[in-house]
Amino acid sequence: MTPPRALANPTVSLAQNCLTEVLAAIDRLRPGPDFSRQLERAKSSVERALLEVVGDDVKQQLRDRLRHLESQATQVLQSADQSPTIKPDEPPPAPASVTPGATAARAIAPVICEALTNPNHLMHRSVSERLLKYVDTNRELTQTYKEQLPKDIAEVLRIAPTALGLYKEATNRGQRHPLSSQGKLGRGTGTAYEIMGTAALIRKSARATGKPDSPLYISPRDSLDFGIKLQASYADDERKLFHSRKTIEADLLISRPPPQPNRLLEPHREIAVDFKHVKHGKSYSDKDGEQKTKEGTSSLAKQLKGVASALKTEEIHEFHFVSNGHFSESFRRAVDNANSELIAYGCKPILLHEHVIAEQCKPT
Repeated sequence: MTPPRALANPTVSLAQNCLTEVLAAIDRLRPGPDFSRQLERAKSSVERALLEVVGDDVKQQLRDRLRHLESQATQVLQSADQSPTIKPDEPPPAPASVTPGATAARAIAPVICEALTNPNHLMHRSVSERLLKYVDTNRELTQTYKEQLPKDIAEVLRIAPTALGLYKEATNRGQRHPLSSQGKLGRGTGTAYEIMGTAALIRKSARATGKPDSPLYISPRDSLDFGIKLQASYADDERKLFHSRKTIEADLLISRPPPQPNRLLEPHREIAVDFKHVKHGKSYSDKDGEQKTKEGTSSLAKQLKGVASALKTEEIHEFHFVSNGHFSESFRRAVDNANSELIAYGCKPILLHEHVIAEQCKPT
């Protein structure tokens, strides 16, 4: 049987051969940049052929083969995207590690990272829709926040595709749910701001209030983890904290490698960040002096006491409060009091950074 006349077109023949090669390649390639490049190559070849070919039958044949290829590729990508589950007869995850300098290398699924950051990715639409579904259930988020949040998640993943606690929960560091879960993004504004504040620090450094020479920033060389528990209670009297609080949480933990000449001799610098979101960019006070714990102490005072313990024991080297608005006078006074003790001990003081968020999300 004589093949359709259009198949004699070199561009169509090239597209047919390309589809055959890519279909064979996806069986041996792992999801990632090479996998995506092969798919893009096949789609581009078919698109060029469709512009030159004459005859609906041949066009349909090319489209059908491309759909078959995309179907096969989607199955591979979806399989790689499956999160590990804990079976009923398996033991629960280990408790949080509180060893200074301990790290957890549980990487985000590469498919999620690439799908969010690459609009041409085969699963970009489905992954984005899943994220937007979570965001849309959050009634506290303004429309501006809903539009900015997916962009900021992509920004974070671009620089930190293995960020612990963002897509995969940091179970061995005390986290029960990752930030991108529906239980987190679907409720309140605080979790969204942890991501949006991180993205803002990637785009631009934030100067500390009253200390312009002490900026907070995230560089491409830094490693990021979210929702990490830090030890806050120790046995000796000087560092003992109230029994009800044995850990404090760092919304963001930045691990910064030393300068190149000393990278083998010096440890990474651990920088902890606590994000404080306020509505309409107003002041953040944490109701200091009003919201009492059962020990009769404000929650901010308890947190600062725990931060001081983490700094004194060098579990972390810096601690920063970051807000989309500004901090109240009472909040500043509480931090200043804690800093007096830290400076006397030889530690770096706790720093405050205000109005840290994408420009379009700042109050007008």
